[in-house]
Amino acid sequence: MSIINTVVSDFKKDAEAVKSFILKAAADAPAVVATVAKDEASISKVVEAFLPQSTDVINLANTLLDLVANAVESAGEAASANGLSVSLDQATVKSVQAVITAAKTAAATKA
Repeated sequence: MSIINTVVSDFKKDAEAVKSFILKAAADAPAVVATVAKDEASISKVVEAFLPQSTDVINLANTLLDLVANAVESAGEAASANGLSVSLDQATVKSVQAVITAAKTAAATKA
């Protein structure tokens, strides 16, 4: 068998292994998502222990993404043509300020 035939044969074997892995992972994905969703509260506590205020940061990121997505969706084509400004309410601004302060504090303690 020539080297090229060996390489092609090995490549096919590896490609089949990758394909099998992807198919198995895709089949397992709903169960994994369900487990993570079920255990979210416990996982959040562990993450929070290692990264204080991570829950606040994640919640703020979700809030900001929702605000921007809703504004872009509401503006339609005008958002693409003209750009877009998004207003933040007082509570969101305070959340951003709190996250900034926490990030600066964390950075200062690691320096």
